[in-house]
Amino acid sequence: MTRSIYRNFLIVLVIDGFLVAFSWYVANLLRFNFEIPAESFAVMARLVPMMVGVKIITFYMFDLYRGMWRYTSIDDLLNILKAASVGSLIVFSIVGFTHSFTGFARASFVIDWILTIFLIGGYRISIRLLFWLGLKDDSSSVDMINMIRRLRGEKGKGKSF
Repeated sequence: MTRSIYRNFLIVLVIDGFLVAFSWYVANLLRFNFEIPAESFAVMARLVPMMVGVKIITFYMFDLYRGMWRYTSIDDLLNILKAASVGSLIVFSIVGFTHSFTGFARASFVIDWILTIFLIGGYRISIRLLFWLGLKDDSSSVDMINMIRRLRGEKGKGKSF
């Protein structure tokens, strides 16, 4: 693995870990109407490392870290749906068997599952959109500068649509 591919892999891995933890936090915020009780916050915080670990491993098993993110497709979004579902079921099962859901709001797991799909999927689609709009690639489908000029009604040199 070349140095830049390894660096990009680590960046995406860290962002995914952050998004999974953020999803769990926001899920609990929504469940408790933005006022998480102190005892629930402590229980929620203890679960974060296990949740991030399980979901990252599940994402890896579903090949979400394979290939170029600029070419995210419908198949990748389906893999995100599958991986988030399996990862959430594993976490839900572990919490059920080890704690019998004592101190955990079950609705938080459902909200977390939905947020995980939207955040991870949205992040991957946004990378593809950035490349498509031409912010990083000379051979992209749309030339951002000329698109802005056209929207403003200016005539200039460059590609025409």
